[in-house]
Formats: sequence, C-alpha cells, structure tokens
Amino acid sequence: MPLPPTPHFDSIVTLDDVKNPKPSPEMFRKVCHELGIKPGHALVIEDGMYGIQGAKQCGMHSIGLRTKFNKYQDFSAASMEIKSLGQLDVEKIKALGE
Repeated sequence: MPLPPTPHFDSIVTLDDVKNPKPSPEMFRKVCHELGIKPGHALVIEDGMYGIQGAKQCGMHSIGLRTKFNKYQDFSAASMEIKSLGQLDVEKIKALGE
C-alpha cells in the first residue's frame, strides 16, 4: 500500500510499489512519473551503490552519502559524494544540471 504524501515529500515509493528492486531504475522512474518531471531534472541522494546505479540508469544525477556503514561500497557512478547532509552545496548541485 503506498504511503501518503507528507509535508516534506511529494512522493514516496517503496519496494512494495515496484516489481523490480534497486538497482533497477523502476523505482526512480515511478517517482518521476508521479511528480511529472523528467529524470534529468531530478536529484537522488543515496547511501547505497544499488540506488546510485539505479538512479544513473534512469538518467538522474545522484549524490552518494558516505557513512561508516557503506564505506566500502562503490560510489563511482554518483555525480558527487558527501559524508553528511551538511555538505550539500546548492551551487554544486545546480552545476550538475548545466
């Protein structure tokens, strides 16, 4: 059963909402469809390499969020990598779309 939108998220898609799990791009395509946006105009923040791979296959930019739990995962497909959400930089994010 889909979760209802919240004040912070306009769309929430979980494994229950798709047939194929990450790294399939299906989940990312579904979110873009629900929001009415093109994948190239979306940004994914992911803490797992399968999510980063799925976002890339969908045509989305991604930011890999590196933590102590995923320090050995391959984030090479990410558009950029950060170690905390506090490192998000609006100008660098805007530059991804240029």
